[in-house]
Amino acid sequence: MDFDPAASKISGSVVVAAGSGNSGNETRDKRMSKDILDVPHFAEISFVSPSYQGSIAPSGDSTIQIAGVFTLHGMPHDLTVPAQIHIDGTSCTVQAHFPVPYVKWGLKDPSTLSRVAYRR
Repeated sequence: MDFDPAASKISGSVVVAAGSGNSGNETRDKRMSKDILDVPHFAEISFVSPSYQGSIAPSGDSTIQIAGVFTLHGMPHDLTVPAQIHIDGTSCTVQAHFPVPYVKWGLKDPSTLSRVAYRR
């Protein structure tokens, strides 16, 4: 992504393979790929942003709010993401964390494992 500090504009996008997550729990990861994200039908997750709020220092640390569209499971969702930026010479690192409201966005709740009834 390219930042234009003079106009508070961003161009570009972030695209990840939907099945690339690795929680360290193989069973959970398989369930996320198959049952929650439906990777065979929705292989990519993306975030596209035209603008941000805040200011980016020419060097060091800055905090901004990046506004854009997060596409998950083929559905676009408006999202504003708080991001920490660190600039060191020609190198720029961006860190952002945000919750994904799976159920609100029409997906299954990934925090609950399927319940299996056992008979004796």
